[in-house]
Amino acid sequence: MLSEIVVTKHIPKIKTYDFLKGLFNMFNLTAYVDNGVIVVKTLDEFYNDGNSIDISNQIDTKDIGVKRMDLYSSLNFKFSTPKTFGTINQNEISQDDFGNLEFEETLNSLVFDGTKYDIKLPFEKLFFDRLSDENPLVSDITDFANGWLVDKDQNTTITAPVLFFNKNTDVNSSEEIGFVEKSFAIPSYNRPRNISNNELSTIHFGEEKDEYTGNPITNSLFKLYYSKYIANIFNQNSRIYTIKAFLTLDTIFSYEMNDTFVINNKEFFINSIRTDLSTGATNLELIPAYETEEVLPPDTEAPTVPTNLTFVSATDSKIQFSWTESTD
Repeated sequence: MLSEIVVTKHIPKIKTYDFLKGLFNMFNLTAYVDNGVIVVKTLDEFYNDGNSIDISNQIDTKDIGVKRMDLYSSLNFKFSTPKTFGTINQNEISQDDFGNLEFEETLNSLVFDGTKYDIKLPFEKLFFDRLSDENPLVSDITDFANGWLVDKDQNTTITAPVLFFNKNTDVNSSEEIGFVEKSFAIPSYNRPRNISNNELSTIHFGEEKDEYTGNPITNSLFKLYYSKYIANIFNQNSRIYTIKAFLTLDTIFSYEMNDTFVINNKEFFINSIRTDLSTGATNLELIPAYETEEVLPPDTEAPTVPTNLTFVSATDSKIQFSWTESTD
């Protein structure tokens, strides 16, 4: 119900390093320095912005090694252990792990014996519950939703930091919040949610339903920021190629780590590269490139209709109107 949210008044107690590390793990981010500026991008954006460099005539075809990608036995993407009644209750009722994602990696019943791929965030996942009308004559749910900060025994508690989207939500004019001695109407309020305001993505690692609308949202953190990278690792055709090359000085001094090396019309990402500047010999580890361009579903929510069109003033050369602008 605040007209303005001052971010600095709502920052939780967390070390800057842990906060940034949590964001990097949450969205699979990478960073590099460009002319003194730290540039942060998702891993797919990082690779997608690279250039293609054809080195077909610069490699030593007599010495090429091939080995399989390092596979993982399990993938675990988790928020901090939930302490609030809503999330704990949701997990018990639905036999779910709200917001998290984990599975054993298998292929045609083959279980991989690699290490575990674990992502653990310093943020907690809060379940935002839509409130029902307690009037026995009314069974509908209300326009109000909240995150209840109590533990499993319904005692007040403090969570780990919680990240959420803010949705300014209109309230039906017939609804009001009631207390023992008085009640009052609220035209709109700031509603926290785990789903983006256009419902195109979620900050859950796996698919979950919007707690307010009940709509399933498939564009999870894993799908948007991890799935292409993980799928490439477990692609049966993926390999790590060790190649010796004699790169030209132009190539050595111009390539970036997100560039794609092209060999005989096949594209590869740089896994590692080591060059002896005295001889020009370069040892490369390359992995097959994968499609990195982000494809989001179309935005199907139309902007709201402008309202309150009002005549303000007029002169011989100008007419002035005012209105409430559309949103989205």
